Amino acid sequence: MRKKLTALILLFTIISATYIWGQCRQFTEEKVVPEVGDYILTGRYQSFKLSAGDQILIFKTLNRNIKYKFIVQGDEQLPPQVHFVIKDWNDKIIFDNSKDNYSHVFEYLSDKPQRIKIYISVPKISDDAATGCVALVIGMKKVE
Repeated sequence: MRKKLTALILLFTIISATYIWGQCRQFTEEKVVPEVGDYILTGRYQSFKLSAGDQILIFKTLNRNIKYKFIVQGDEQLPPQVHFVIKDWNDKIIFDNSKDNYSHVFEYLSDKPQRIKIYISVPKISDDAATGCVALVIGMKKVE
């Protein structure tokens, strides 16, 4: 009986994770990817299930003479002020959307090859622990 219960819990967890990932993927593809516009997707986009108060860190390598478009957006279950900060490898701030009215789009021309850090956080506005999807989509275009 215990093995059946364990198997049932495992199956439920797998199905739930697949369903949640599918919801985040659908949100990203329908709502966020179209904002890339005339930029080319850099490859895989990323979507995460985050709760209020959560923070993640993503590393990215940028190439020289490429203009990048960073789009970070949360779904409707999260507070509208999803915070993201882009820093260079020496922790110098390149962009902080809290200083730009929590814009979810940032365009950046990389004049040199560089590694960056992207910090994404969901503010905790109340005691309500809202959970939802946050998408990071990066587009690029070559600058002559």
